[in-house]
Amino acid sequence: MSDGVGSETRAAACSCGAVSVEVRGAPAFQAVCSCRDCQSRTGSAFGTSAYFEAAQVLARRGEPTVYRRMSSKGRWLDFRFCPTCGVSVWWEAEFLPGKVGVAATLFGDDAFRPDGAYFCASKPDWVSFDAAIPFGLGPTTGS
Repeated sequence: MSDGVGSETRAAACSCGAVSVEVRGAPAFQAVCSCRDCQSRTGSAFGTSAYFEAAQVLARRGEPTVYRRMSSKGRWLDFRFCPTCGVSVWWEAEFLPGKVGVAATLFGDDAFRPDGAYFCASKPDWVSFDAAIPFGLGPTTGS
């Protein structure tokens, strides 16, 4: 849906629909991450993330469970996931203050296009990304 000034509103929800987040506008950046923590969290080869400024988050619905993990550099990440279906919907990270990460593919559209691919050293060999996507060890702020 649109507010008439080109600022789209979208929602991302867990599998059962009990937990969701609604955001407005384009993300600050989008990424795929193949670190072992994202692989463990998603049960996949990588996680997909769209990071928004906190002010872009319009609503958070449901009663998510919060899981705090510490990064390899000792910084916290708080993941909000559905206690019924277990899907991670959004998170906040100490190393990205003021940003809210959303599991980008939960938007259910084809707008996700990563700006970067991170921690590719731990991605499976059978995973390859478009050559136009920059690769790196991690965001410049590091996890």
